Amino acid sequence: MQGSVKVTFTVLRSGKVSNILIEGPKVFHNSARHAVKSAFPISVKNIPVSLPATVHITLRYQIR
Repeated sequence: MQGSVKVTFTVLRSGKVSNILIEGPKVFHNSARHAVKSAFPISVKNIPVSLPATVHITLRYQIR
């Protein structure tokens, strides 16, 4: 099984994540949401971007 999902989320000034939106095959939604949530919060000390920021990523899955 394989597929891709597009994930959009906001990184807040606190380094936490919010507004996770996922598009693509529903079978991958829980995994994609978990992947994003487990990557945050992040340290925002000396970060070179202005927050809050909207992030768009594509996650590709290939299950063997």
